[in-house]
Amino acid sequence: MLASLVDANLAQIDHDTDTPRLRLTDAGHAVQARIVDAVADLSVRLYADIPADDASAAARALTAVTRRANAELAATPT
Repeated sequence: MLASLVDANLAQIDHDTDTPRLRLTDAGHAVQARIVDAVADLSVRLYADIPADDASAAARALTAVTRRANAELAATPT
C-alpha cells in the first residue's frame, strides 16, 4: 500500500530522520484535501435533519465504537 503511494507520487520517503518517515507530496496533499472535502460534504448530507443533541449522541457512540475497534485490532496478532 505504501509503495503504491510512493509510485503514484502521492508520498515520498523522508530519510533525513533517524527512522525513515513517509510524507505526502504536493500531489498527495491535494488528494487528501479532495478527500477531506468529499467526506465533509457527505457528513453534512448524512447528518441533515438530525437534531443537534441526537447528532452529538451519535458522534459519542461512534467514537466509543471506533476506540474499541482500534483496541481489538491492536490486540490481534499479526
